[in-house]
Amino acid sequence: MRKFLMVAAVGALALLMAVPASAVDFKFSGEWRVRFYDGVNIGFNKDAVPSGSGSQFLNTQAGPNARGAQIRIRPRFDASDDNQNIQAVWRIEVGDVEFGNGGGAFNNTNFGNPIGSSTSRIGNGTGGGGGADGINVETKWAYLDFAMPFGVPARVRAGIQPWYLPKGIVVDDDAAGLMFYGKQGMVSWNAAWFRPSSGMATNPGLASGNVICNNVGGVAGAVGTVATAAACRAGGGVPTFL
Repeated sequence: MRKFLMVAAVGALALLMAVPASAVDFKFSGEWRVRFYDGVNIGFNKDAVPSGSGSQFLNTQAGPNARGAQIRIRPRFDASDDNQNIQAVWRIEVGDVEFGNGGGAFNNTNFGNPIGSSTSRIGNGTGGGGGADGINVETKWAYLDFAMPFGVPARVRAGIQPWYLPKGIVVDDDAAGLMFYGKQGMVSWNAAWFRPSSGMATNPGLASGNVICNNVGGVAGAVGTVATAAACRAGGGVPTFL
């Protein structure tokens, strides 16, 4: 038995030595943007006055005169094997963070900015006020990209990824799904399945009170719980089942 274990150990060691080592390549990149803006009559509504603001924020045409500064960063982390057979990508985003808006000890709001104001330090675009410390990191991309096995000339990208259709003319956004793509000669091709929304369940056997009604009573944005989907629809709402 001992002799057998020795032979097995030597065989396993020889097998490990025969397998070529595969290195992991890590890359870091990203985008950093700081911008300043100054606008007159933003929103084309000369009578609009941002809530809580005074006359010092109005221009001579009695419209909001927005001015400010913003920062946005999009760090990207890539990990792949040395043959690029498999690649993992994580891209995050912070911003746009408005200078002077929300966060930290000051918890301020820039009322002179009709583009967007916040007193919270939680959420995208927050943390620009005195004290900073915004909880504002978003996941933009998180996917695996790998080559098909057995020499099939195609790759698969699975996860949260960019979605362009076609080339960003119709759709230029991010979504969770699968992308199959490749190149044959001079022709590049791709086929994709994305799930922008999880959809609505259709189980008719749900108990009473388990139906969430969006736009309940026909009021846009109103949400309530009703007994049946039929009752929700009768009131002009759109049901979503739990």
